[in-house]
Amino acid sequence: MDSFDLIWQLLNPQAQYANRKRACYDMWLSFSKDKRERIINVIKDKLAKGKFVDYNPYFAIKKNSQEQIQILSFRDYYAKFGTTEECNGWQRQFQPEKQTTIYVKQI
Repeated sequence: MDSFDLIWQLLNPQAQYANRKRACYDMWLSFSKDKRERIINVIKDKLAKGKFVDYNPYFAIKKNSQEQIQILSFRDYYAKFGTTEECNGWQRQFQPEKQTTIYVKQI
């Protein structure tokens, strides 16, 4: 199954949004294959948890395509995990301009 067909099936839009299919398709093609997979996984996860995605498929795709990032300071990361090692999807990043280390996680 094509990834667009899969996302359209997941969103299962009401008939009133059928006129948005071409705009959704065009937006979908503007994303890399990796980003499309991330969007599908985010939407699948939300639907599995009973969370609201969006009635309008265009906005559902657009909202779930935006990267969301969590940031913790070195001190906060250590307080939370008791280590400075990367874990649970967190990545350590050194910021040379500030001479500090932060931890970043995409959610």
